[in-house]
Amino acid sequence: AVLSKSMMLAIGSDDFKIRFFDVASLRHELTMDCSGHWPMTLEAFLFPEESDEGKKLGESSKRATETAGSGAEVEMKGWEGWLVWGDDWGELHFVPEAQLMQYRTPHEVVPVFRSSLRGLWDIKVFHAADGAVGAAQAVWCSALRFIPDIGYSGVVVVAGTNGQTAVISVEQKLIFHYCFHHRLAVKALAWCGRQNNLLASAGLDRTIHLWRPEAQRGGKPVVSGALNGHNSGVVDLCFHEARDVLFSLDSQGGVLVWDLASRTLVSRLNSISQNNFDIQRKVARMIVNQRSRHLVTATNHLRLQGVRPLDLRDESEKLVAHTGDVSVVLYNASFDFILSADRGGFVSTWSLATGAQIFKFVCVEVEGTL
Repeated sequence: AVLSKSMMLAIGSDDFKIRFFDVASLRHELTMDCSGHWPMTLEAFLFPEESDEGKKLGESSKRATETAGSGAEVEMKGWEGWLVWGDDWGELHFVPEAQLMQYRTPHEVVPVFRSSLRGLWDIKVFHAADGAVGAAQAVWCSALRFIPDIGYSGVVVVAGTNGQTAVISVEQKLIFHYCFHHRLAVKALAWCGRQNNLLASAGLDRTIHLWRPEAQRGGKPVVSGALNGHNSGVVDLCFHEARDVLFSLDSQGGVLVWDLASRTLVSRLNSISQNNFDIQRKVARMIVNQRSRHLVTATNHLRLQGVRPLDLRDESEKLVAHTGDVSVVLYNASFDFILSADRGGFVSTWSLATGAQIFKFVCVEVEGTL
């Protein structure tokens, strides 16, 4: 997680500590002790200050951001930075960013302990099953996401290894409600933009659920739909704002691209390596660069980080050659364009008048060919 005001990178580790690095130089500056709990997932966000003046400034800057668009930068005045992390006991811990930054120094790594911080608050979200005793039976916080478009100034959504998802009010410091869409552990959450007003959640049950975090019917969230297509558990999700598509990554390294308007699968990006035991080449995480509109995938090998070959930018006039032998060519007289497809699953439409490429996508059938 990247802290919103100080732009420090926070990374949790299995030695019960969270380390903070300067984003520009990647210099290690702070180490926060987690008091014997594993930081399983982290998230950083901005929230209006508790004072009346801070709330007014935060509300006015939020309206200005909504008017300017999602790409506009948030005015920092009247906002307070927060770091929230979930542990291996189903509990969330909220830490003010300002309390951490008071110990920041460029000359040495400063240890930070919970007893030296002020303004912290915790909330128990997931409880172990009846009769369960010990850490082995505890429910872990497996995914965490702050959604600024819900409620007054946003809510925190946390998922657990028991398949439950909870919506938490930061302002009131309480749990709004729980969701029980998944049968197994939830591994990923992704907010699909203000235009869709949907949250995507996925996990080991291989199903992606689309739902609204607001409680509307009988105090329960409304489920909008489900996406099925993965052959293994889903471990990561990310949303492409410009194209209005959702990317989902499974444990085998395959990436599926979903059109949210039609709830259909539009593309499949095969894993870098077809060997399931090739750990270094298997895609572990992914993110969409909303400015360059590229999908970036990362593996356990640093040299294999990079941009996937599927071009998602608005460059309709850029010609992309077919990756295999062209097997189908069709002409549409009504729209005056040509459709071509090759055996590698690459489909492209071309304008007959100008020769420009209109649209392109990848379609993979069960047999791997068209």
